Amino acid sequence: MKYFKISLFACVLLFLSLSAFANFTASLNSRMVASGEPFQLTLSTNENTSTSPDIAALTQSFLILGQSSGQSVQIFNGSVSKTRQWIYTLQAKTTLNKKEKPIQIKIPSVTLGTSQTQPLTLTLTPPKSAFNYDKDSVKITSAINTDQPYVQGQIKLSVQILMSPEMARSV
Repeated sequence: MKYFKISLFACVLLFLSLSAFANFTASLNSRMVASGEPFQLTLSTNENTSTSPDIAALTQSFLILGQSSGQSVQIFNGSVSKTRQWIYTLQAKTTLNKKEKPIQIKIPSVTLGTSQTQPLTLTLTPPKSAFNYDKDSVKITSAINTDQPYVQGQIKLSVQILMSPEMARSV
């Protein structure tokens, strides 16, 4: 009987500790963004929920250009973990010209039920020209890591695609 009580107590502690790992987090694909350029805010939770986050606070300072969501389930050695993500493509309503200094913009916390993310900070920089947008819509460069590969040897190919903001928004 004593062993049963100890086992029951251990199971209750395990259940409580697993529920304590339920969290709701926010992350950015880039902490520094040029004025007028979009960026992605990813909201993640491991809670089992069918509701969407309340993003009303974001609309004050940002345009919401797109939204996607997904869910994943991982089973590893009999342990199941679930993750749900919402990805928002945002653009700051604040714009800078090329002569202004970078500014910090606060991304407010987002709520999902009773959970809340931490606020984030984004650095907005003046617009940059990687290439002449008037002349070039798309610029593609490529490079390989070796000039003398071995037969059936591995070659790493790096491809960089630069698009004008107008072209990127239309994709």
